Amino acid sequence: MPLTLLLHDLALLYLALAHGADGELDTAEQASMRDQLRAWAPGTDPALCDHALREAGLSYGNGVGKEKMDDLLQRLHDGLDPDGRARVLADLMELARADDVVEPGETALIDRVAAAWAT
Repeated sequence: MPLTLLLHDLALLYLALAHGADGELDTAEQASMRDQLRAWAPGTDPALCDHALREAGLSYGNGVGKEKMDDLLQRLHDGLDPDGRARVLADLMELARADDVVEPGETALIDRVAAAWAT
């Protein structure tokens, strides 16, 4: 999976978790997403990750229904090895805790990702 697509898909998933659970995106969550994306692209210009976040924001604004989420999870499943998928799940858990409140919707999305990748 090309790095730009990986970063976009990760940013979209992270945004769905951080914003989708409670309709808010606070500064701690934004910082966590940015840090996590940068960790996936060490040595690259940080502007690449910022661009991925902006593009993911546009995609998210257009709606991420069940079908789009299923497609996103399939692309990430196919594009990452098991260690990479485990890393994404760890990122999601860290992101859910970033604002010191783990919402039920965040837990539900993490469970959905884990279940989709268990097969």
